[in-house]
Amino acid sequence: MMIMIQKGVLTSREREVLTLCADGKSAAAIADILDITERTVVGHTVNAMRKLQAANKTQAVAKALTLKLIHL
Repeated sequence: MMIMIQKGVLTSREREVLTLCADGKSAAAIADILDITERTVVGHTVNAMRKLQAANKTQAVAKALTLKLIHL
């Protein structure tokens, strides 16, 4: 069974975090760039993984790229 993911399913911050993950940035670096805590970065990442039904961060980034939710 294929599950469709709506284009607006990720918040703008979740898309921002996944884009920076795709760029190879660590959670600490993302926190510095976005002026948020590392824990908040992890929270956004976990939320995006759940919404995209991804087992890990790499899979979430790959799905987001495939679905054109983020761009490099």
